[in-house]
Order: sequence, then structure tokens, then C-alpha cells
Amino acid sequence: MMTIKNVPSALFFVLLLTRAIFGTCDNERTNSNCLSSERVALLTLKAGFVDPKNHLSSWEGHDCCSWRGVTCSNATGHVVKLDLGNTYGRIIQDEVWFADMSYALHGEIRSSMIFLQNLYYLDLSSNNFSRSKIPEFIGSLKELRYLSLAHSHFGGRIPPELHNLSNLQYLDLSWNNIYSKDVSWLADLSSLKLLDLSGVNLTDSINWEKLGTLSHLQALHLFYCGLNETSFSLSHVNFTELVTVDLSFNEFSNPVALNWIWNITCLKYLSFSANNFDGRLPNALRNMNSIEELYLGGNNLVDMKPNDLKNLTNLKFLDLSENKLIGDITEFIESLSPYRFQSLDLGENNLYGNLSGWIGRMTSLTTLSLSHNYLSGPIPLSIRTLTRLVELDLSDNNFHGEITENHLSRMSNLKKLHLSFNSVRLIVDAIWLPPFKLSYIDLSSCCLGPKFPEWLKWQTHVRFLYISNTSIADEVPVWFWHVFSKSRRLDLSKNDLIGPMPKSLEFMSITQLDLSENQFQGLIPKLPKNLYELDLSRNALSGFLPSNWKYLFLGSLNLKQNLLNDSIPKSICQLKHLVFLDLSHNFLVGNIPNCWRSNLNSTEKNYSRWWSSNESIVKPIALKSLILSHNNLSGEFPKHLKYFKSLIILNLHNNNFVGSVPLWIRKKLPSLRFLLLGSNRFNGTIPNQLFKLELLQLLDLSNNNLNGTLPRSSRSLQALTTIRDDIFESHDPFSIDVGMYPLTDAAPILIEVDTKGQRLDF
Repeated sequence: MMTIKNVPSALFFVLLLTRAIFGTCDNERTNSNCLSSERVALLTLKAGFVDPKNHLSSWEGHDCCSWRGVTCSNATGHVVKLDLGNTYGRIIQDEVWFADMSYALHGEIRSSMIFLQNLYYLDLSSNNFSRSKIPEFIGSLKELRYLSLAHSHFGGRIPPELHNLSNLQYLDLSWNNIYSKDVSWLADLSSLKLLDLSGVNLTDSINWEKLGTLSHLQALHLFYCGLNETSFSLSHVNFTELVTVDLSFNEFSNPVALNWIWNITCLKYLSFSANNFDGRLPNALRNMNSIEELYLGGNNLVDMKPNDLKNLTNLKFLDLSENKLIGDITEFIESLSPYRFQSLDLGENNLYGNLSGWIGRMTSLTTLSLSHNYLSGPIPLSIRTLTRLVELDLSDNNFHGEITENHLSRMSNLKKLHLSFNSVRLIVDAIWLPPFKLSYIDLSSCCLGPKFPEWLKWQTHVRFLYISNTSIADEVPVWFWHVFSKSRRLDLSKNDLIGPMPKSLEFMSITQLDLSENQFQGLIPKLPKNLYELDLSRNALSGFLPSNWKYLFLGSLNLKQNLLNDSIPKSICQLKHLVFLDLSHNFLVGNIPNCWRSNLNSTEKNYSRWWSSNESIVKPIALKSLILSHNNLSGEFPKHLKYFKSLIILNLHNNNFVGSVPLWIRKKLPSLRFLLLGSNRFNGTIPNQLFKLELLQLLDLSNNNLNGTLPRSSRSLQALTTIRDDIFESHDPFSIDVGMYPLTDAAPILIEVDTKGQRLDF
């Protein structure tokens, strides 16, 4: 138990001094409602924090009860609530909300907090305490009823001293780098109503039977805790009030072993998403007729009969996605009494059949996902009755036929529309005004063309637009770039879009732009600062590369197979975040610029004069893939490539490089997996060190003027998989070609090559 002896002497002196100034009675107040001892405790707490946004700037003066995040009792003046959770500046990422950590408090939680003995509410969530331990003295705040330390970067063991918080009703320690080997401390939290330990490492925890004694527990969240039915065993439970259980993303494989779950008759929310359930669910599930939300997606359920869920008459939200369910979807739907459903997700199964006969009766649906199945037939006009739909996902099926504006005319609530990879044609009037404002559109591989779809003009809230391979053969209208200027991702690839691009896209907020495999002409436009991925490959862009990259955030740049005919500008080295660069199949000339070291800081530049003997102090380049093949580049093998420590792919094939292949490649580029130097004018001896690159999967030195003796055995090339004389004709990505001397004894291993979705064509 924490006592005053545990408080640092300096803090104790401050408290004594304050009492001498403001009075000797613990409950003596200043002219305000604030108790002086608690005011000093708060100021000491503030002194331990780093507050980058000055959220605690109001913490001055005498009345601590008026400070931001502080609430006092009207009757006693004691501080009873301390809310320092980071709820500021929340940002959205891929439609998921996160706290902006630039607003987070840092530093330490000082033990002056123990003088706030009347606290019943403490929230320190979404801050950054740098993996420091959860303070043990929090266990001395015995009046606490609400404690949230979620998402605050704590580390280490959960202090068992928390068992002293017998009045606690709400405990959230989720998403910290913490663990518990023994959860016995839970037994004394007899008032607990909500427990959230999601993201906490509980893999080896014991004494889970203590959890079963919490008779007032209403919500249990153990998402992604490393649990399985062997370690997480509850032989007896007293959960008379439990309505919510979330055990998603764990390692449960045998649902029958979890009998305590299936016997809870008051459950309304149950999630076992992303576990390893095999076969069928237990028959006891049929009796859980109080269930309103059931999430079983991401398992291996196969033999699920239509009648298994027939008695769940209160079910409103059902997720069985990413399983192996087989059967006729109509039979399955009809068995569910589904017409009160609000959300239904059967995506990524093996269901077949069509939508006619039942889809029009599910009028309560707000979310419908049937993607990645074998559904067929036309999309019936009766789908228009789903007027409450917010998200519709029918992608990756075998639907065919036409979708007209009549199908969509009543869906005024629709926000997300996924129809991609079906053989459907969207036919609407050129002046059609949609009733909805979408935030997400994926119509890839549907037919929208040949004219550019004018109805997109009214979709001013779209963050993600995918209309790749949609048979559009037209110019992109001027309004498009402005309407979609706030979007995050735009994919218009694999169409026949023509004409020049706008001179500048700097006004856009986009982070990913894919315009590849079209017929755009002219110069590369000025780019948005936030753009991270740009793919303009397989167009007819000409001229030179932009000269000013300084303020761009580009991590992936693909300009492959255009008509670029200038030299590579030194300004490309200003792309400090670049990971993937493909300039292949153009008409580029000159040398690879030696400018990468211009990114070094001043200290590194001072030392760089001795780089030949002190290279370890030079900052390595982040680039992992450099593809410059099929150009007219010249010069010797660039010495500055030795700073590309992370390089995995280096492709200089089919250029005019001369000189020797350097000896330092093995030492300086240890991560290389693909090295293609063929069809150049390299000469001299083939370095034996190349054959000691441990990760190398593909080596091409063919069609050069190299000579020397190759090793009889290439056992050190452990990742090589096959031997072919001409990798460019065989299209075999796992080969080695050194002209007349193919290597032997390659170790067979299957490796799939995928670089952030980029197709590697060597």
C-alpha cells in the first residue's frame, strides 16, 4: 500500500511548504473551491508532463477546480475527476479514427497523484508515456470507479496493486505494450462492469478462473491477446449480467471447448472474428436467442447448416465473412429470418446463387457485403428498396447485366459502393443527379465508358475512387481534378484516357495516384506535397523529369514505359522518403546523378571527405528498389550506390554502362535479391563476391564483356531457385544468367515477389 513515505522528499517539502502558506488543515481551502494540497499535487503532476500543445496552460492560479480536465465535488471541493485523455485533433486514416499523437502528453506520471484520494474518474488515454510502467501508486486511489490508460504507450507488467481498486467499474488498459502473467488481481475488482485488455499480451497468463467471479461484469474485451482454449479456461462463471464479449483475433480453434460462452443466456454481442475455428459451431449457439450481434468472420467454418442460426430471432448484425461456407445463398438467407437485419457480411466464402427473390425484402439493411463469392445473375431492380443502405459490396462475383439509375435512385444514405470485378455495365443518363454523396467508390473492371462518367461530378465527398479498367476512352474533364482534390486515393489505370494532364496538381490533397496504362501525353505535372505513391507508367508522357522535388513526400514513383528523353535530374535526390523508383523503358540519357549524399546533415557532410575510410557515419538511403533498365544511361557503375544499404532490387539492364562490376557490392548492398546488369558494356573479371550474396534470388550479367572463372557450386546462393539461360525470354523471375556459364546446385525455394503491388517486369 502506498504511504506518504513513498513520496519523494522534494515533493514532500513542497507539500509542507504549501501547507505552511495556505494552512495546516488538509481540508482548508483557499478563497476558491480548490483544496491547496490538491492544487499543489496537480501542479507537481503537471511539472512531470511534456505538453506540446499547451493543453494544461489553464493550470495556474488558485482555483484548480476551474482548470481544464479537472472536476471538483461541489460539496467538499475535492478533486474527483481528472480527464487528461487525448481527444484532440483526431485524424482519419483509411476510414479509421486515431488520436493525433502530436497532441499527446509525454513525460512521467508523478506520485503526487496519490494525494488525490477522492478521485473516482481518471483518464490518461491516448498519450505517450514511452513504454514506462503503469505506476503502482494508482492502486492506492481506492475511490476510483473509472480508469482508462488505453493507447498510452505504457510498457511492462500490469501492476497487481490494481487489485486494491475494489470500487472500480470501468477498466481500460487496452493497446499498450504491457503483459500479465497472473490475472489473480482481477478477483478483487468485484464492482467491475467493463474490462478491456485488448492488445495486451496475455499469452501465458494463469488463474483465469478469477475472471469468472466478476458477477457484475457487463462487457469483456480481450481482442488480440494471444489467448487459446488451453490457457483461457473458465470452468465456472457467474456472469449474470454479461452482454458483450469480444475475443477476436486470438488463437481459439475448438469452439466446443468454450462451453462457458455458449451457456450465457443474456449475451447480446459476441465476436470471435479472426480465430482458428474449424468445422461447425456448437449446437448450444442455437439457444442464444438474445444475441443481436454475432461476428465470426475470419475463421475456417465449413459445415454450417442453414438451421444453425434459425432460432436467433433477435439477430441484427451478422458477420460470417472469410470462412469456407458452401451452399446456395438463397437457402441460407431464408433460414435466418433476416428481414430485420441491419448488417450482413457473407463475403469471401463459397456461396453461389443469385439475389432475386430475397434481396428486396431486407429493407432494414444498412450494410450488405457479399463480395468474393460465386454469385451470379443480374442485380435485380428490387435492390432499390434498400433505402437505408450505407455500404453495398457486391465485388468479385459473377454478376452480369446492367445497373441503371433506377437501381440506385432511392439509396440516399449510401456512402460506400463496391461493385468491382463483375461483368456489369453502369448505364445512367449524362445529366443524372445521384441521390447520394459517396465517400468510397470501387467500380474497377465494370463498364462505365466509353464516355467519362459525368455523374461523378456530384460526388464531392469521395476519399477513395477506383475506376480502373472500366472501358473509358475519353479525356479527363477539367472538373474532375477539382471535385476530387480532397480525395486520398485515385485509381484511373488501365483505361484509354487521352490528352495532356493538368500543368499542376499541387492543389490536391491526394496521397496515392494511379494513372498507369492510359494514353496521357505531354509533361509530368507539378505534384501535390502529400503524394506518397505515383504511378504514371505505360503512358506517352514526354520531355523531362520535374526539376523540383524538394517538398514532396513521394515514397513510390513509377514512370516506366513513357517517352521521357532527358537526363535524370539531381533534384530527384530531394525525395528523401523514396523507397521504390522505376524509370525503365524510357529514353533517358547520361549518368545516374551522384547527389544522394546531399541529403546528409552538416555533421555527416564534414566527415564525408573521409567516406572511403569512414563510411559508417554516412546516412544510408532508404531506397529499396531502383529500376532503370531499357534506357540510354551511361558511365561507370555508380559508386554512390554503396549508400543504398536497404536496396533489394537493382536493375540496370540494357543500358550503356561501362567499366568493371565493383567488388564492394556484397559488403555494401547485403540486402540485394535482384541484381540485373545484363546487356551493358561492363568488362573485366566477374567478382566472386557476387556469389556470396546470401539473399540473392536473381542475377543477370549476360551480354557484357566479362570474363573469369565461375564457381562450380553456388551453394552460397541459398535463395536462387531455377536455372535458365535467358531470363528475359523465359519470364522466369527466379533465374541466374551469366551468359555462357549458368550456375548450378541452386537451392529450390518458392518466393513470391511483390513490391507494394508493383508488377516486376525485368
